[in-house]
Amino acid sequence: MSVAVHSLVAADQIYQDIQSGKFILSGTFHSIRVPELPCTLPYQLNVYTALSGVTSKTKLEYRIVYSHAPEKVQSFDIEIAPPAQGTFTDFHVGLSPVTLLDSGKMELQLCDAYNQVLGNTYFIIESGSIQPAQGLKKILSDSI
Repeated sequence: MSVAVHSLVAADQIYQDIQSGKFILSGTFHSIRVPELPCTLPYQLNVYTALSGVTSKTKLEYRIVYSHAPEKVQSFDIEIAPPAQGTFTDFHVGLSPVTLLDSGKMELQLCDAYNQVLGNTYFIIESGSIQPAQGLKKILSDSI
């Protein structure tokens, strides 16, 4: 079995359209700021994952690893089924509770049953005062 990771994205909210099956990711991010550390996030860490090569029931593990302290690991086990049709399978998981130990670089790994890292993404963990939002940055042009 050769499982390949095509997406591993964290988002504030992840929805799935019932008719099309498409996932909608709202508020993707790569940094987490909390008032103080250590802390347990008061919400689940939502992760969208897209894979190919899943041909049978497969056990996977999400791991949270700190770059400066790789022995500090938090893990979440899941089991997925192969897609009903096609070669890709995508899904959303909510990891909870997530405990942030200290500031710095944190890696989210997706591993197979043999402890092989299939894919990963990184977050910067920061602590300190949280400033209120100043409004959304305009991305699209006024003219089309």
